[in-house]
Amino acid sequence: MLLLPINQNLDYDFPISNSLFDGTTLVCGIILLLLAGLAIYLYDKNRIISFGIFWFFLTLSIESSIIPISDVIFEHRTYIPSFGYFLILTCLIFQFLYPRNKNVAALLFLFLVGSNTVLAIQRNRVWKDDISLWSDANSKSPKKARPLINLGYAYGKLQKWDKAIAAFTKVNELEPNYHAAAYYNLGIAFWATGQKDKSLENYTLAIKVDSTYADAYYGRGVCFYYLNDQDKALADYSKALIYLQRPELYYNRGLIYSNKKMWKEAIADYSKAISTTSSNSNLYYNRGLAYGSMNQWDLAADDFTKTLQLDPQNKSAASNREFAYSKMKEAANK
Repeated sequence: MLLLPINQNLDYDFPISNSLFDGTTLVCGIILLLLAGLAIYLYDKNRIISFGIFWFFLTLSIESSIIPISDVIFEHRTYIPSFGYFLILTCLIFQFLYPRNKNVAALLFLFLVGSNTVLAIQRNRVWKDDISLWSDANSKSPKKARPLINLGYAYGKLQKWDKAIAAFTKVNELEPNYHAAAYYNLGIAFWATGQKDKSLENYTLAIKVDSTYADAYYGRGVCFYYLNDQDKALADYSKALIYLQRPELYYNRGLIYSNKKMWKEAIADYSKAISTTSSNSNLYYNRGLAYGSMNQWDLAADDFTKTLQLDPQNKSAASNREFAYSKMKEAANK
């Protein structure tokens, strides 16, 4: 890539070698040893070239050493080490070419700078947005799942659900029963396109791959709720809350408790949601209804007042507050 920086890729699908004596690995290992030997040999003869070689290997060794890493190749790891390479290249041109023909040396430098400038501009066009970036990576690493996952995310952000579904489906074809996130995002995409049964199916598959996937429990709980299976929705919300305490989860579970007339549990969940997000008028309104159902009219009136402060146009909150006041007055007159 330093000699000819073309076909760059954000996410390379690089083959893994499991033996030092594989053909290509052995040849590359010998070349690296020869370079290290050259650096030692040139230490007294040409300090700049020796320094450049040592610089490259020493700075690269911080991330590329005997310690196993999951991603064996990333271009950014060579940003600092490449200084050694360019130092050597510049030194060689000035030592061997510049004294003989200054014009040729100048043209060579101009070519190197110009060609790399053009390549950088072309690469910037690939990086202009998520779609172009991950489409490029997917075209160059078609058998790798990660570029497809990120491409699916990018399509999902733009609500291009059919393309998102195609990308995440391909991920699961490449690596079935492996990527919980792919199944989860398929659940989101199918829900957005009105395919609730498929959405439910993919949330379940995500949970099968990762039994602690809180968002998948949350998504499946929403599916169950809208499919009128409140018991399963309640179970999934409760499971999600083990791993992730979100106000919307408490709110949704509170709604189910309210539907089941489990007022204390509903109030507890609404209160937990309010403790982390106090700007949602629906939380106060529904807690007010729960307090009213338990004849706690003073607390109900307070919640309806708070609802109206956040949402002055809520006519139901206004009428329910008046009803709560009437009940409080009635109780006071007894």
